[in-house]
Amino acid sequence: MRTVLTLTCVAALLGGCSQQAPAEKADTATAAAAAAPAPAFKAGSMPIHPVQVNATLTSLTGVDTADASMSGRVAQADAQEFCERDPNGDSARSSVGECVSSTLASETAEGGTGEHTASADCVAGTLSSSDWGDFRLTGTEKRYESSATLYPVFINPEGGQALGNAGGEYPVTAMFEILCPARAAAWKAS
Repeated sequence: MRTVLTLTCVAALLGGCSQQAPAEKADTATAAAAAAPAPAFKAGSMPIHPVQVNATLTSLTGVDTADASMSGRVAQADAQEFCERDPNGDSARSSVGECVSSTLASETAEGGTGEHTASADCVAGTLSSSDWGDFRLTGTEKRYESSATLYPVFINPEGGQALGNAGGEYPVTAMFEILCPARAAAWKAS
């Protein structure tokens, strides 16, 4: 028997939510789910970089569990958005089309697979990302005395905190929020 999770915060990624099937209709719901096409994720739904191109989720499983995982690839729409936004000024030196082609080609350059992955143990508060490495959630902090906003504190194995663009703060936090929304509620509610 398969259980379908209903998560409000993941709804934006999926484009809608599904309700858990009643127990007496589980077999029918499972058959219908197997026959239905996989949910389409929105472009940029897998945050892999604070400024550069992001990826589109291709799978999301085990949300809010000790075995949560996601994978994604940079799709045409992701490259298009990045090149139109043009944070590096590349499009000014070339056409948007050339930028898109170059961005997509760089994903598989030098033997790369183009796949981006992340997994989390939501119970232990750990995250492992193919792009940023391993992090452990150690708590939350207030960064400004006059603000009630809480920020998560993620520490890598060397003791460094995920901070700013170079430290991966945005993608590490955003990936954890997608994989472990119940745990992330501690800072999202602030």
